[in-house]
Amino acid sequence: MQKPTDGGPGDSDSATTRKVDCSGDCAFAATYTVSTHGFFANTADKAVLSPAQAYEHLAYFYADASTTSIASVMCAPTIPPCAAGGPVSACDVAQDLDDPVVQAALAQTPPPFFGPNTLGTDGNAFSFMRADGHGFEEEDGACVSSTCVPVPAPIARLKVDLQALDGALILSPECTALGIHLKTAGNG
Repeated sequence: MQKPTDGGPGDSDSATTRKVDCSGDCAFAATYTVSTHGFFANTADKAVLSPAQAYEHLAYFYADASTTSIASVMCAPTIPPCAAGGPVSACDVAQDLDDPVVQAALAQTPPPFFGPNTLGTDGNAFSFMRADGHGFEEEDGACVSSTCVPVPAPIARLKVDLQALDGALILSPECTALGIHLKTAGNG
């Protein structure tokens, strides 16, 4: 399977257009949740990808002025078909998931944390979890401690593609019809 490239994080060349193999199997083999872990995670939006190419965006917000009651809404537009040079599709994400570095992270127990971890000081982390509890968390920034694990390029690439896909889909008519300000999942 051809690795997707567009000159972004995780690419080995500086191509200016996306090169993704649209002929392969672009189905998701499991259910994955993209979310935020941290201080304000209870009102952060989530995206759920599930077999074969299903998508849901869940928005959480305070339903009253007292900020004690959290309500939610959901939209589930269709993921766009794969197109050479087109927007991020299920094929991009499926191929990102197939990367050996991503597969290794998904095999770890407990899930690894990449980048500087500020969760203990009101920080928020990007969270990507498979339904079986395997996944990873990530925070942007330079590692300054000896315990910090730098973000591998394929992990950064997957995050970029997941957020680009979610960011595009929340602008769909189905999602904008909710009348709620939707935020890209994992942006805390």
